[in-house]
Amino acid sequence: MKTLLITFDFPPIVGGISTVFANVWKFLSPERFPVMAPAVRGSIDWDRGFPGRVIRRRLPVKDTLFSKIAKLILLFVYCPVLLAREKTQYLLCGQPIIPGLIGIAMKRLLRIPFQVWVYGGEVVKFRHEKPVFRILLSVLKEADSVVVNSEFTRSVYVKLGVPSEKILTITPAVDTGCFTPGIDISDLRARWDICGKRVIMTVARLSERKGHDTVIRALARLGLEFPDLAYLIVGTGPDEKRLRILAQELGVADRVVFCGAVADAELARYYNLCDIHVMPNRQVKGADTLEGFGLSFIEASACAKPVIGGRSGGSREAVEDRVTGFLVDPLDVEELAEKIAFLLRDPSTARRMGQAGRQRVLSSFQWKDRALSLDEFINSRAQRL
Repeated sequence: MKTLLITFDFPPIVGGISTVFANVWKFLSPERFPVMAPAVRGSIDWDRGFPGRVIRRRLPVKDTLFSKIAKLILLFVYCPVLLAREKTQYLLCGQPIIPGLIGIAMKRLLRIPFQVWVYGGEVVKFRHEKPVFRILLSVLKEADSVVVNSEFTRSVYVKLGVPSEKILTITPAVDTGCFTPGIDISDLRARWDICGKRVIMTVARLSERKGHDTVIRALARLGLEFPDLAYLIVGTGPDEKRLRILAQELGVADRVVFCGAVADAELARYYNLCDIHVMPNRQVKGADTLEGFGLSFIEASACAKPVIGGRSGGSREAVEDRVTGFLVDPLDVEELAEKIAFLLRDPSTARRMGQAGRQRVLSSFQWKDRALSLDEFINSRAQRL
């Protein structure tokens, strides 16, 4: 069945959703599964190295009401022609609102069924925005199928009335050939002036729900016992200024290293740099609400690092509590500090948890399996149409 994915998140745009689409589509037939994605700086070069087929279109990138309306209009113009040219039989909508509306329109205009991908935070985000929430419910009702990123997200949408048989769970996975332990990172230690230091690290967008502030507060409590402990923050985002001020106020600015954006090809080296990957994710209000899964946890596990996550959202599936690491109350600084200290004091347990994480990823988190599941699911839905 000829299937087209429409998504706003696709490399070289950085993010968890982009990573999922790129890695799943790498294992799908480029003839049967083309992608339509925004044309952005670097996309031509990126597409040359991608085994799939990407159709680029110029779309507004700013997150304003005008930009969203412009995106909707442009997609409404582009899609009928593109779907007809590609002889599309099944449409995949990578985001639930604007692409989801396009899915409804194409279903009614061209009688093409569509699938919508959701990530868990939309329900919390839009529940108090009644017009947008009604759009979300309409998209879910009209969609032939729904893809979720965790069993937690599945439960959210089942409660909204989506039939379980319409839902496919595709959790993120890891390229275990790239994300692997034992990579030489001596140059990175020199670059960030952490030679001889122990390192906790967070790889995530700098937003409130990721819990960087809780880690900084825990770091301040650990200073006396672990004066050689450094905290590396990998990523960029709107919370950076607040985090820098907090580190200054708590007297740990000299031990918090803001590494900025890191290319995907370099991420495995950064995971190898740390002793523990820490991200005490929590649910917050606003646009960026909760962690649907937590890709960085399994990337760190693939590199045989113990992980600590927040007991919130879908991270319960990414972190196997007391096996590959720990889940903590994301607002309890004392509990987080205790778990970090426990792993630093007991390196044998830390190694055992890291190795358990690596084995879990090898057995259960492979991108090729995700691609196969998607292909089989779409074929099964097609037989019912």
